[in-house]
Amino acid sequence: IRLTMDSHIDYDLFVYSGDQSSAGPLIAQSTYGRGRPDECTLTRSGYIWIRVFNYSSSGSGNYSLGIELSLTISQITLPNDNISFTTQPGENRIRCLADIKPDYLDAAYNSQIEWEIDDDPRDNYQSGNPADPERGNDVNLTITAPAAPNGRRFPLSYRIRAFVTANNLRATSTPRYVTQDERDQCRQEYIDMNKARRPARNEFVNGGGSPNFSFNELNSSINPTTGNRYSWAVLRPILYTGLEATRANYGYPMIVNSGYRNPIRQLQVNPTAPESRHIYGDAADIAVVDINNNGIIEPDEWDELADAATAANADYIEPRQQTGAWVHMDWRFH
Repeated sequence: IRLTMDSHIDYDLFVYSGDQSSAGPLIAQSTYGRGRPDECTLTRSGYIWIRVFNYSSSGSGNYSLGIELSLTISQITLPNDNISFTTQPGENRIRCLADIKPDYLDAAYNSQIEWEIDDDPRDNYQSGNPADPERGNDVNLTITAPAAPNGRRFPLSYRIRAFVTANNLRATSTPRYVTQDERDQCRQEYIDMNKARRPARNEFVNGGGSPNFSFNELNSSINPTTGNRYSWAVLRPILYTGLEATRANYGYPMIVNSGYRNPIRQLQVNPTAPESRHIYGDAADIAVVDINNNGIIEPDEWDELADAATAANADYIEPRQQTGAWVHMDWRFH
């Protein structure tokens, strides 16, 4: 409720519950000085009584009194654990609810609420501007993004706003922002780069390990936004099981050269193998031990590690000609 007046007078604003004939208690007031507008903000249903009082007795003057229109985005529901999203169907619809005040405008104007979803202006990235949805106070926004066949280097992030015009007044909501969490940023790489399989959120882990192999040891990902490792990775239990069995067969400590790689990291390491099992969490490259201690990795030393992995039921061993100083082993069919 806003009271404006001529600059030479001082009117004050008082708001009571009920109406003038049965006025209830004072529920809000504003008593700014001469010429300064008075404002009260309240949320309630039912009748109110508004009293304008000439405080300064400085003579008569003009004033105007109006109830201002407000619009709030009251709820945003994200599809992935209510904290994130991707552009994959089933994970790309964000439900948004808006609330008009005063409430008596709902019936006439809820269906007239407009929505806008656009690129987040707070960052320097280009998430794109998805199509704006139908009007209404309860809508679903569909997330789309520009093509990125080589992956994008940032999480998708958007600004959401609502607008409504009622009784010749225009209200704009305070913006709300939605941003992919780190897990879905990584999963978005699989979608953007059109991988054969797109791991679900629950396939990503951020810890764990086995007696001789830790999460950090096998997490060879790189978050392209930060340059650091992702805190989440796809590391299938069969990888830990297979590596432990290989180590037992081998009889030597094993050094992990590389484990899980996110698709962008895989593109950097070996662009000729875009579907490497490293991106699916069941492969590792293990350094060959210089058993003969002569500074050279001999073929028989390579064979000893490869044989240990084969005995541990590895499904695939890369040929020695492609590796040399390490053995790639994976359990893709388990």
